[in-house]
Amino acid sequence: MTNKLQMVIAPLSGQPVLLSEVPDEVFSQKVLGDGVAIIPDDGKLYSPVNGEISTVAETLHAYGFTSDDGLEILVHVGLDTVGLKGEGFKPCVKEGDRVKVGDLVAEIDLDYIKAQGLNTITPVIICDGADEKQLCPASGHVTAGQHAVITLKDDAAEPAKEEPAAKAEAKPEASEKKGKINFDFLQKLGKVLMTVIAVMPAAGLMLSIGKLIQMAGADVSILMTIGATMEQIGWAIIGNLHILFAAAIGGSWAKERAGGAFAAIIAFVLINCITGSVFGVTSDMLATEGAVVHSLFGQEMLVENYFTEVLGRPALNMGVFIGIIAGFVGGVVYNKFYNFRKLPDALAFSTASASCP
Repeated sequence: MTNKLQMVIAPLSGQPVLLSEVPDEVFSQKVLGDGVAIIPDDGKLYSPVNGEISTVAETLHAYGFTSDDGLEILVHVGLDTVGLKGEGFKPCVKEGDRVKVGDLVAEIDLDYIKAQGLNTITPVIICDGADEKQLCPASGHVTAGQHAVITLKDDAAEPAKEEPAAKAEAKPEASEKKGKINFDFLQKLGKVLMTVIAVMPAAGLMLSIGKLIQMAGADVSILMTIGATMEQIGWAIIGNLHILFAAAIGGSWAKERAGGAFAAIIAFVLINCITGSVFGVTSDMLATEGAVVHSLFGQEMLVENYFTEVLGRPALNMGVFIGIIAGFVGGVVYNKFYNFRKLPDALAFSTASASCP
């Protein structure tokens, strides 16, 4: 049995580099998928596959392709180029257009991008369709429209030839164990959580120093004010860790930090509002000692033990855990729909598209 090969042809001429070398965690940590990056020689962007243009970013810096053999590919020109708002990009296609390998997709002014202090390295990401396939990136200089920058082959056929039956049977179990514990995911999660955890010692220090100043300057009003202010700064951070976790995780997990953080805060507000409404808890019940509600299974619950006020609304008291949930929800939803432009014309903000003459 021979391996079935799939190829992604270079969309730009240049030098391929490993995705792990891209100085942006969204790409180097493979949040959007695996692939390769190209340091481009020129600004001619060509279709890497035969298929369809699935997305064109509103800011014209990223192009999505759906190949005829089921691959979903994202070509993201440069890093942080979304901030250019389309300057330096001249698209030659629009969403829904059919393309074949070597068709001109866009013309990019690389000199302009460099003049703005931005990196022109271009990730080529396979977002979907490459499950259980071995990805082989090109290592030498590639020419757009001619050389394969990524080769995919069936990962299952080759080991079956070389390994004894006993080993071949053992492999799925090993693969299953690997699937159950995703160490790359855990490593990224640890880095994200450390973003917020890193500020907690500073908050604790503010609390301690504020208390000490108040103790030492009990007869001096200015010292009391300074000490109380420092203490409140510490409590402000400790008391709002759930919101900080949401914003930090959403911003770190999403393709674009600002959009991800914003989506996470929206998720945080909605989730808290929903948990209070589902159980029918009101603000008056929070203030009433002994008020009770019933769980979804009919069990009686003391409102004061299970609910709190978050952003002025009753919500299930889940501490920082709700912030972690909201952060992931916001980041994942943003990555999925940040470039969603398939609304009916009556609901879309703009249906205009630019193209080459």
